[in-house]
Amino acid sequence: MKNIFKILSVALVALATFVSAGCSCALNDRKIVETVRALETTTIYQKGTDLQNFTMTVTTRSLSDSTVTVYNYDASNLVGTGAYMFTKTVNDVEEPALTKYSIADDDVLNEFYDEFKTQPINAYGDMTNGKYSNLIGLHNAADSFLNKENISIEASKKLFKDEITFVIEYRAALVERYRQTIVLNGDNKITSAKLEMIGTYVIDTRGNTEERVSTLCTLTITYK
Repeated sequence: MKNIFKILSVALVALATFVSAGCSCALNDRKIVETVRALETTTIYQKGTDLQNFTMTVTTRSLSDSTVTVYNYDASNLVGTGAYMFTKTVNDVEEPALTKYSIADDDVLNEFYDEFKTQPINAYGDMTNGKYSNLIGLHNAADSFLNKENISIEASKKLFKDEITFVIEYRAALVERYRQTIVLNGDNKITSAKLEMIGTYVIDTRGNTEERVSTLCTLTITYK
């Protein structure tokens, strides 16, 4: 009996460790297609036919001049046509807060969400129809980079959770590649997204190189 309890205890500890580690499983092709199609129909400020309260923060970094811009959208009390508060901070200098109206017509807010939402992350459908250049960073890439072999897409779902994560990685130049990480909730809506540029740099006169990761954009959304 003691041995049975001991075995059960070890099994429970192993299970707890497995779950707490946030283990996930890869999605099959059919589920990826299904999830991407559902994502494409989502709107940041709407759930079904109702307005959905949310807050969103977007941080962008310019590699050319190191400018960091933070956009904060507080739509935690959407009413009427969708009035919400907006603040913008550039290099830690905050501009006056604004009350904005008609959230459906807000080009900037929707552009951030839609930029990630419309990425051709369905490698088994749209991507094979020649839409590689729609990936961020590949808009003006040479034809040699616009091929299936250049693009890696992984999709996984955390066990016991509805959260799905897409990781897309692709090369835009010989010494430059991009990585996107997009996380969806159970409603197939984006909760976070990150765009990184991974550059290869020569570090000494012997031609040795190293990779450096620069975060170009992060997006975080909390739905109420």
